[in-house]
Amino acid sequence: MCCWKRRRAPLPDTPGPPPHSEMVRDDGGTDCIAPPHQRILADVQRGRGTEMNPALGIGLKLGAVVAFVTMQVLIKSTGGRVPPGEVVFFRSLFAFPVILAWLAWTRELHVGWRTDNPMSHVWRGVVGTSAMGLSFAALQLLPLPEVTALSYAAPILLVIFAAVFLGERVRLVRIFAVALGMTGVVIVLAPQLTAFTDGEVGTGRALGAVLILLAATLVALAQILVRKMVATERAATVVLYFTVSSTLFSLLTIPFGWVLPSGRGQQPLAEAAHETRPDQQGCILPGGQHPAKGDREQAEQGR
Repeated sequence: MCCWKRRRAPLPDTPGPPPHSEMVRDDGGTDCIAPPHQRILADVQRGRGTEMNPALGIGLKLGAVVAFVTMQVLIKSTGGRVPPGEVVFFRSLFAFPVILAWLAWTRELHVGWRTDNPMSHVWRGVVGTSAMGLSFAALQLLPLPEVTALSYAAPILLVIFAAVFLGERVRLVRIFAVALGMTGVVIVLAPQLTAFTDGEVGTGRALGAVLILLAATLVALAQILVRKMVATERAATVVLYFTVSSTLFSLLTIPFGWVLPSGRGQQPLAEAAHETRPDQQGCILPGGQHPAKGDREQAEQGR
């Protein structure tokens, strides 16, 4: 019987990406059967490509894109009836069991909660949750294609922020690509901002354009934070804590007006709580009326 364990190389004296971990046996052999995800990781780190499956990787990537677009379409279909903060809450809440199942499958559930820098997760949660809320708000004000086009400002800004905050070198080719990308963003953005000048476009669409640009900026900043965090934190820890933090931070938007979904439409939670009171028998009736009192009123109207 063999036992697999994770062995990390000592940290280098010079700055750079974190060292790769190596999956090895206690006796130094490599012929025992390890869990699938550990065998793939070990083969990749040894430079072997026998376990790679490009078709599966492409399929998973396409599935992720389809899932993301489907989420955007569903948010767009609400037509602005559901506040962005509430959308962020349920999006993060429903993702939580999926994240836990993934960590359980990769056998990282017991280490996913361990962190050496809890405040970094707080800041990453604040920035990421704000970016998510702004992008969801923009989806309710702009057509989906324009939101998608303007969201491409995030990777462009990421190159700039990486040079400023991380000190990464930006070569001439990247500078040209950034300039070309910003030109495309400006072309898409210009018609939306005419609402502030001649009013040809509605103010709602202009506001949506501003929101999606702010969201793209925060997305780029979140990527910078993640880039710094992965030097000391596991990827599983970053994903798990962001799911928890975004769920909790979105609850702060309840005072701004959440709605209670129902078959007849959405009713504000505050209004629903105000109009619904328990009667003396423990029943819940709309408007806070007692059943006997309502019957007497109907009888009087009948006379």
